[in-house]
Amino acid sequence: MQLKDKKILLVSLFVNPYEESSVRLNKLQNILAENSIEFDLVTTSFNHSKKKEFNIVTREESIIHLDVPKYKTNISIKRFYSHTVFAFKLLKFLIKNGKNYDLFYSTVPTSLSALVCVVYSKINKKKTMVDVIDLWPESFSVLLPFNKFTKYFFTPWYLTSFIVYRFADKLFAESKKYAKYVQNFSKEKVEYVNLGVDMELIAKNISEGNSLIKKKDDLVYICYGGSLGNSYDFDVIVETLKLLKKNNYSKFYFVFIGDGDKKEYLEKQIIKFNLPATITGRLSYCDFIKTLSECDIGINSFLQDTKVVYSYKFNDYVSVGLAVLNNLKGETSDLVNTYNLGFNFNYEEDQLLDKLKYLLENRELIKEMKQNSINFAKDSLDYKQEYKKYINFIKEANA
Repeated sequence: MQLKDKKILLVSLFVNPYEESSVRLNKLQNILAENSIEFDLVTTSFNHSKKKEFNIVTREESIIHLDVPKYKTNISIKRFYSHTVFAFKLLKFLIKNGKNYDLFYSTVPTSLSALVCVVYSKINKKKTMVDVIDLWPESFSVLLPFNKFTKYFFTPWYLTSFIVYRFADKLFAESKKYAKYVQNFSKEKVEYVNLGVDMELIAKNISEGNSLIKKKDDLVYICYGGSLGNSYDFDVIVETLKLLKKNNYSKFYFVFIGDGDKKEYLEKQIIKFNLPATITGRLSYCDFIKTLSECDIGINSFLQDTKVVYSYKFNDYVSVGLAVLNNLKGETSDLVNTYNLGFNFNYEEDQLLDKLKYLLENRELIKEMKQNSINFAKDSLDYKQEYKKYINFIKEANA
């Protein structure tokens, strides 16, 4: 069997197959197509980002949508239930159609759908690639109240993830830290694959997109770009904006580029304290990138105890040329320092307020960091180079 005759089934709940974006699955599909590798994608009928059903006018045979219950918020019992329904429907799909595929690729999250792929492949003597995009439930439990206690209720979930790590034929991870963690449970070598950036798509979106910002030349534009969700620390941003205003810093404007559970909270804070800020709401990826590119500084602010060490958000920021103010530890922190992309801040001595004040008083430094970000993205984040690691495994599995 030639490599081009290999057919792969991609499984992910968090992908929009109808919109070009920075999401790993979209870029992986491009790489597979460029290498003439046939694939189908199994995902849900529910658009996780927009929290509504996909509006499918023309169904493509290569995209299979499994109907699942809807949910309104990311942290909810309904979401867990929806993911469980997907896993059972995936199992039913594989029992009926799995023989048509030579290799399975599944992302984590979710662990349960990845487990279905791993078990099916073992029983049927096929191979599974598992891509760890986030550590669940480790990352998820941080978002819950009394997380030191609630984590014990996630024991079955932990076990599910560990079984996936133990029996998958090949494991990839989106950060070096995740790869090191998952390696503790795997016999096979866990390979680090950076999330990667499609710089051609970024350039296209900047050229063709519509910006939601009406810029004034004398202002520095600071932004947060992405989901306004519970994983991110918006309190530190709001408090910083309040203190900047109190200290008579007026030559800046803040833009929340996105939508999510925290939108209403942020709207109330902006009105209550008359902050120089706005919220765009959800944008197409094209308009999102264009609006992001009109800014000067991007805030990469996650909750204090987050397990995240690298994010799509960081890639978006550097790919459009923003100075980055970051509070993630590990890889992202090291990159910010090594390539002079911006500053790191924390909750002790290095405050976000101090870093923003310094940059607002040194605009030439902002320009320098913006150029450093562009150079770094072009030189180090080309997804076409990184994603060759997937093709190499497919070749090995075919040998």
